Amino acid sequence: MPALLALSLVACGVEGSNTELTESTHAQGVQADAVKTACSTPLSNGVTVTGISAELDAWSCTYTLEVPEGTGRLSFDMNQLPDAKGAAYMYVRFGSEPTFDTYDCRPGNLVGVNCTFLRPRAGTWYVKISGAFGPSASGLELTGTYTLGIPSDSVLTNGVETAPYLYKGSQWKCFTLDVPSGTSSVVFTERLTKTGWNIPPDLYVRYGEQPTKTAYDCSTYTNNGLATCTIDNPAAGTWFACSYGDYPREGVVIKGTYP
Repeated sequence: MPALLALSLVACGVEGSNTELTESTHAQGVQADAVKTACSTPLSNGVTVTGISAELDAWSCTYTLEVPEGTGRLSFDMNQLPDAKGAAYMYVRFGSEPTFDTYDCRPGNLVGVNCTFLRPRAGTWYVKISGAFGPSASGLELTGTYTLGIPSDSVLTNGVETAPYLYKGSQWKCFTLDVPSGTSSVVFTERLTKTGWNIPPDLYVRYGEQPTKTAYDCSTYTNNGLATCTIDNPAAGTWFACSYGDYPREGVVIKGTYP
């Protein structure tokens, strides 16, 4: 029996590897990405699915959540029981199954991770889990949760900084600013208020929907304590400003300002 076919018969996994492993292992995963996952499980809003396992170099089942129009915030949380073994990555994508190279969110941490989207697109969101290294991952739990309406704690007021927040690392932390028509420019800034920290997470800005690491209108990194994105003649409507970085930071604030 060919190796790839043999892999596809193990539990729900049919796809291999992840980008954190060796090049040869990743190549096997790219081949396996072309094969559909053997099982699919729908998620219900706010209901936790337990007992998930993920083989090393293989995918879990595909989990789907139908998100309605008017959703203000969408979150996927993956946790692991304290006595469970192994580690895993969570991949999230809108509209079709994620692959090892194509996804909307994949937290860098292994357990206790979150993907949050502000004002997400309505439709089907897909989640898949891949074993990372060591023994097969067990005791995993997955929850998909959405809330209707615009969350007030994510809305920026023109010229006003957010309250300082703890950025947890390898996860998106986003805010929105509604910019009126005829605005000549809008400036987004990010800085740290915590003494002893001088490098904030990267700042990503995008019009119309939440940015990703590859889709944005402005992305900036700084080591002088202040990250700035200036957009000249911005389109009227909703702009997203997000923190993203590999490491936790305490006391992060974001501000959006237009004349």
